[in-house]
Amino acid sequence: VVLATVSPGATATEHSLHTLATVSAMCGLDGKSADVKEGAGQAEFKSKELQARVPTHPNGWSHEEAKEWIATVADGRFAEHAAAFPAAFDGKRLCRMPPIQFAQLI
Repeated sequence: VVLATVSPGATATEHSLHTLATVSAMCGLDGKSADVKEGAGQAEFKSKELQARVPTHPNGWSHEEAKEWIATVADGRFAEHAAAFPAAFDGKRLCRMPPIQFAQLI
């Protein structure tokens, strides 16, 4: 039996991915285990089928991808704010932003 704890917060996603990759390796999930590249923001799966189903982690989003997410999240409720989304913001910056600051941005 292997137990692991992951964080529900977006600010600890890199640590959570690393934890899940370690647990997968410990359990011998060969076709499903992940190797996480440091700073890459997304797990690389040995199985190409699994990799195709895993979306890019928000930490790896470009400015345009983050802007697209703002425009489409919650059925487009924030679409009007996407046009004013600051150019300096990308997915990595969004993930590290406290919820209160994010609310002020929108």
